[in-house]
Amino acid sequence: MSTLRKCAECGAVFETYSSRYCPTCLEALDKEFWTVYNFIRENPKTAYLSRVSEETGVSRKTIWYFIRQGRIELSAFADGEELAKQISQLGGRATKQTPPPKESPSGQATRGRFFTHRNKR
Repeated sequence: MSTLRKCAECGAVFETYSSRYCPTCLEALDKEFWTVYNFIRENPKTAYLSRVSEETGVSRKTIWYFIRQGRIELSAFADGEELAKQISQLGGRATKQTPPPKESPSGQATRGRFFTHRNKR
């Protein structure tokens, strides 16, 4: 079942199943992705994140969005190792990772704070 959502980019209301962006913004993001992708393919030795952003006109925030989505790998950038070090220093927040489950006092993994109380009944 589809729902109405507000686009995270432009604020337009649209009907969707899962996307955060309206069809118009998705198309624009897709064009930006291919611009970045093609630039990296054509300039693999000099494809530093800052240079890719400057040369393509795509914001660093958008490029990081593509990295978090898994559409672009850090190893594609000339400074990929340095970026990976920065991410590890930040605790992995820039990558798409799920945190480990929390341990309850009994030693069992919990599904959430509300479920632990409900399961004890």
